[in-house]
Amino acid sequence: MLPGILISAAEVQFLKAEAYERWGGGDAKAAYENGVRQSIAFWVAVNNNTSYAAGTKESAPSEAAITAYLSNSLVAYGSNNLAKIATQKWIDFNIMQANQAWAEWRRTKLPSLSFPTDGSSSISPNIPTRLLYPGSEKDLNKANYNAVSAADNITTKIFWDVK
Repeated sequence: MLPGILISAAEVQFLKAEAYERWGGGDAKAAYENGVRQSIAFWVAVNNNTSYAAGTKESAPSEAAITAYLSNSLVAYGSNNLAKIATQKWIDFNIMQANQAWAEWRRTKLPSLSFPTDGSSSISPNIPTRLLYPGSEKDLNKANYNAVSAADNITTKIFWDVK
């Protein structure tokens, strides 16, 4: 069985790293590296505690392997830090928190992802920026929905989406 995840220790560390990087007040590099370490430990534990592992328990990477990963130029803290934080957060969210990964990407536009344009779609050839209102909103809140119905499409930006 897979766990339900509200927020992980790694996500907290990545949020701290982003805040420290943007506004100071703490050690962004330490928070970032703690987030990577906690993410690795969490996903090894998830794998080893699920019935899907079918008896094939994985051992955690060695400290040397994690240190080598953190010193790789694509991962190492020091330049383009917000993109690196976002990338590691994206990796941490994985498929278990896909909606959160999408929300974070919409908020920051990081990591830099490229998607092929879907020319066959008449709804949206690119990544949606928002979800549509549900049918129940149209039925149960008709007056308010009618006031905003023209903007009820997947390409209209939400008020906080300033990027």
